[in-house]
Amino acid sequence: MKLKYYLSLLTIFFLVSFISSQNPQPDKRLLDYFGQEKLDILMKNSPDIIYYYNFYLDNSWIIEELPQEKLNSKSILGVISLATNSSGNIDLQNINILKLNIKREYYSKTYYRIANTNKVLIFLSEEEFMKNYNKHRKSLGLIKE
Repeated sequence: MKLKYYLSLLTIFFLVSFISSQNPQPDKRLLDYFGQEKLDILMKNSPDIIYYYNFYLDNSWIIEELPQEKLNSKSILGVISLATNSSGNIDLQNINILKLNIKREYYSKTYYRIANTNKVLIFLSEEEFMKNYNKHRKSLGLIKE
């Protein structure tokens, strides 16, 4: 009897895993950016774009601290403000990179100083991001080598 119970649980687990792998769960920041109606359309017609944007939200950028003398470099394109948490640190979990409307370069990283800090927000080049994204897709079995 226990064996049937465990086999049933195992079957349910694999079934849920298979179904959820076919329909990606959108990050809450996508809802904030697109709105529910557009997100529903994307989920129905282009679920692959949800995989892309979910990965993009956390993997298209990095934040680094720079010495004061480098913060005024010509390679820094502008200054942006990012939300902080209750301790005054940049709220990394809730950065919605899509709302910044920053255009990435294909071959080079893009740099923006973060207001009131000695940190920069660095956007990966489109080329580097797509290499990382394709590796991620392969690791999920979404594309073959």
